[in-house]
Amino acid sequence: MRYFFIIIFSYLLVGILIVTLTRARTQFLKDIEETKNAKDKSGKQTPFSKLVLFIVIIFSVAVLLWPLFLSSWFGKKRTMLDRVQESSSKIIVSGYRRIGEQLGCAPTAKTTDQKIIEIYTKVGTAFQEAAERRGEHIPALYLNNIVLGFLKLYEMVGDEFVQQHIQYEVEKYLAEGLRPDYKQELSLFDLNV
Repeated sequence: MRYFFIIIFSYLLVGILIVTLTRARTQFLKDIEETKNAKDKSGKQTPFSKLVLFIVIIFSVAVLLWPLFLSSWFGKKRTMLDRVQESSSKIIVSGYRRIGEQLGCAPTAKTTDQKIIEIYTKVGTAFQEAAERRGEHIPALYLNNIVLGFLKLYEMVGDEFVQQHIQYEVEKYLAEGLRPDYKQELSLFDLNV
């Protein structure tokens, strides 16, 4: 919607340009016709008319096609960070799906890729923030294992309970430290490939 007015304005501008150029082109073509038959001092036909006609045609096509490229000129450019985030999301999803298949557990087809990323982000962020408050660092391989537990929980009891349980587990971690069963490494990369 935010580009709607730019596109409408662009088409209006192109329309005005077409009308103006059509009138100018008509006069110009008359001038070219007169020049077309002109000969230089040696008596040879001048190539000027062909060149001018070619320029007019190229300019007309450019003016007509300009709005088609408008969105790419004003659209959001993808940054390197966007590409890295997209790639890491694919790695996370494929890693958990592979682990789920190998272990016969969640995430199954019932859990969408977006939900896997959402749970991964929420759980990872909550535990990392809690670790900072405790002055500790939780290794990424431990966090992967913690997230897998929450993915299993999501498929068993649903989203609302998962949200409450994240808060409960974080408070428990803040009070008592990381649970022993959370201290297991889980790699999302298939090292057997």
